[in-house]
Amino acid sequence: MRHGDQPGAEPARQHHRQAQRYDSTFVTHLRKKYGPIAVDSRCVATIMDAIRTTCPTTYADSLDRPITPEEILTALRTGGRNKAPGSDGIGLDFYSVHWGTIRTDLNELLNQMFLQKNINPQQKHGAIVCLPKPNREQTPEGFRPITLLNTDYKLLGRILSPPSAPGIRGSSSNQPAFLRSVKLYPGTSFHST
Repeated sequence: MRHGDQPGAEPARQHHRQAQRYDSTFVTHLRKKYGPIAVDSRCVATIMDAIRTTCPTTYADSLDRPITPEEILTALRTGGRNKAPGSDGIGLDFYSVHWGTIRTDLNELLNQMFLQKNINPQQKHGAIVCLPKPNREQTPEGFRPITLLNTDYKLLGRILSPPSAPGIRGSSSNQPAFLRSVKLYPGTSFHST
C-alpha cells in the first residue's frame, strides 16, 4: 500500500483499470466494425449523378405541413413495447398509456422540433450500450451495440421516415435512423456507457 492510501484502495484501482480496458476494447472494435469505408470518389460521383436532386411537388408539400396527432399515434403504435428508455428515462409505453392526457403537448413539442428545428442537445443525446448476444463468448463480437435515444426524438424520426416512396411522411420503417441515403438524425451525439 502506498503512503496515504486508504485500506482497500488498490482493488478499487484495479477494478477501474479493468473497466477502462473493457471500454477501450469495445471502442476499438466498434470503430473498426462501423468506421468509414474507403470508396473511390468516381463511384460516389456516379451515384450522385443518378440521385434526383429535386423532390416532386407531391412529396414536397408533405414536408412543410405540421405533424398531426394521428401521425404521432401511428408512430406510437408501430414502436415496440417494453423497450429501454433513452437518457430522459421516458419510454414509449408512457406515451402510449398517457396519450389522452399528453396528446396536445406532445403534438406541440414535435411540431416545434420539426417546423422550427427547435431540438435541444439533450434530446439528440444517445447512449450506446452493448448487450450480450445469447450463448456468446465475452468478446466484442459477442455483444450487440444499441443506441438509446430519447423517445420524442425517435417518434419524430419514425414520423418523418419514408415508407416506400422517398419524401412521403410515414411510419413503416422499423429502424428510421438507418435509411438508405437518408441521414435522419443530423447532429446526434453518441456517448458510450
